[in-house]
Amino acid sequence: MDMLDAAGITAPEKIEDAWTWDEYYDVCKKLTKDGIYGGNFIQEKSGEWIIVAFQPFLVANGAQLLSDDGSKAEGYINSEKAIQTGIYLQKFADEGLINVDPTATEFQEGKCATKLAGAWIIPTLEQADFNWGVTYIPQKEAYAGSTSGGWTVGVTPNCQNVDAAMEFIHYLSSPEACASFTVDGPAYPPVRYSAYDLLDIYDDGPNKIIKETLFEEGHARPATPNYPIFTQKFSEAFYDILLGADVKTSLDDIANSFDKEWEATYAK
Repeated sequence: MDMLDAAGITAPEKIEDAWTWDEYYDVCKKLTKDGIYGGNFIQEKSGEWIIVAFQPFLVANGAQLLSDDGSKAEGYINSEKAIQTGIYLQKFADEGLINVDPTATEFQEGKCATKLAGAWIIPTLEQADFNWGVTYIPQKEAYAGSTSGGWTVGVTPNCQNVDAAMEFIHYLSSPEACASFTVDGPAYPPVRYSAYDLLDIYDDGPNKIIKETLFEEGHARPATPNYPIFTQKFSEAFYDILLGADVKTSLDDIANSFDKEWEATYAK
């Protein structure tokens, strides 16, 4: 917040005032100077972060990642709306507004002014010796919220004691356990609405914005048995896009890889 204050920029404090894409681009351009990047998009170059970070931009632009039944990528992840989104994100890298190879602590070290991050970063920032805050993910036509989703737990077909396993799952998914996971675990927001009634940390401050974002506009990642292929190819393609690869070609590669695997494995 210190860098924003110095530049005369006020971060939105209401969901209806969330920065538009153009406004956020202008903010990053204004804040990029003296060796400081205006933004930070990358926490990791592979794994799940890239889809967590960039899905909200696709959703905000009206792009659908997969078909409703999760069986097809062609015409969805490489749609015109998705291509427009990739071009928008690529602009930040092309113009040097973000670092495509940042350190994990770039924000904490004061080397970037804004950062896309998950709720799990808050405990780290609470130990920081500078002023910081949380605002809403940039919107396009309307506010589109954030990516949601995490781990799931279930009973395997060869479980030896289904009743005991189900009893444990009921406990693990109870409001009390979900609240405890947030407080005593990695600070992820609870997955149950009722758990928030047990946590006053979501009544104000940065966590209030996170709660509001999830309650108003949380978007789960695509539900499909072919998800491992999708998220891997998504991460590779969007990182390539930030490095300057052709956007349409990169998104076509996601669609082709996904659909080919679907036909070979799931369409029988």
